[in-house]
Amino acid sequence: MYRWYDKHEKLGRNIDQMKEMDKPQLDRILRGIFEEIKGFNPTLLDDFVLDFPMDMYQKRWYDKDPYLWLTINGLSYGNKDLWDAVAFWMEQEKQRVEDLMASQAQPLGHDALSKHGSRKIR
Repeated sequence: MYRWYDKHEKLGRNIDQMKEMDKPQLDRILRGIFEEIKGFNPTLLDDFVLDFPMDMYQKRWYDKDPYLWLTINGLSYGNKDLWDAVAFWMEQEKQRVEDLMASQAQPLGHDALSKHGSRKIR
């Protein structure tokens, strides 16, 4: 099946990953994409939203959420520069989240065990 965003490897990969995101993460990504779109063309979504009908049968995974629908279909009216910028932002955001999660993960080493005490076996 051909989708318009398959023309852009990074953007297509990132859009596909949105399917698996939880609601708070997806909302954060959508806000970021909206900001990128507004930075390139503040009226892009307004200009084309009326020309792009919602799928009444909601076959695609993103048709079920109006914000996803607007974002993904709105991006289809953008150009390669916008797609590059959105893909780059999404990659940076993914890396930021991974770095944050890694910095919060504290391995349980000898020091961590000694702080919590140890049980003696009798």
